[in-house]
Amino acid sequence: MTASSIQNANAKLNFFRVTFGPTSDTELSPNEINRILSDVYSIARCQVSWQLTNAIPRQEAKLLFLLIQCLESALPRGGEITVIQNGSNTALIADGEKINCKGPNWHSLLGKQSNPDLKASDVHFKLTHIESDAASRPITLDVSDQQVTITL
Repeated sequence: MTASSIQNANAKLNFFRVTFGPTSDTELSPNEINRILSDVYSIARCQVSWQLTNAIPRQEAKLLFLLIQCLESALPRGGEITVIQNGSNTALIADGEKINCKGPNWHSLLGKQSNPDLKASDVHFKLTHIESDAASRPITLDVSDQQVTITL
């Protein structure tokens, strides 16, 4: 195993710890979040730009990281995902070609219907809905040909 493979595995592990790990009362600073995201997405087909400037609770970071994974699934050819504060809401904006936000995973994300055929590789859609409900942060979705915006 090469040094870059080990570094890439460690980066994904840190991302998955926030995304799928337990929540706590701790907060994550913008520097810590940017480090985690840049380690994972620096060589990926999708780039992530975290523009939130305040520390956020670990539970909110978990929800936003899950949403980043959902948006990455919507960008089969890659693209850019930007996380911004939009007034009292948080918005995640994904830009790319051939955006795909259709199907049972997206219905599950929005809580419109469950997906009985959910694959392990798509579990982040269901978990995102569970986390948004737990945080009382409803998800809205706005889709165009080359952009999708998720607002909490």
